[in-house]
Amino acid sequence: MALRLRETRHWFWQSHRRIDAAIGGTLAQIGVEPLLNRPLAQLSGGQLQRVLIAFSLLKKPDLLLLDEPTAGVDTPGEATFYDLIAEIQSRHRLTVILVSHDLSMVYRHAAWVYALNGTICCEGPPDSVMNADSLKKAYGLHVSPYHHHHVH
Repeated sequence: MALRLRETRHWFWQSHRRIDAAIGGTLAQIGVEPLLNRPLAQLSGGQLQRVLIAFSLLKKPDLLLLDEPTAGVDTPGEATFYDLIAEIQSRHRLTVILVSHDLSMVYRHAAWVYALNGTICCEGPPDSVMNADSLKKAYGLHVSPYHHHHVH
């Protein structure tokens, strides 16, 4: 399972040990090292996203762009996935720009939010953007924030 990177470009001519050395550490950090020998088509949506992120980190980027990264990820795996993104951001000290319609994730994890509806409707920290007025600008008149409170 080698994508087109300099370290893995000619993977079919290289030993698996050399490829594993090039990508194994990053895959181990993300917890997908056991997936190295599996074909991409056999991976779940969450496993595939994790592998793709691991490959993107090989080049030590300053910026990670993710467009709806939990598409194809089951609901229980979404929270774990967003926690992983936060950990990667912290560990690798990089900027993450993430497009999402999951407002609860945005509220919990984002440092800065841009609400878009053709143009930027509002922007700022989640507390200032995730309110009734801002959500109406972005989504229309019939939207309001839902405040869920756990009863213990």
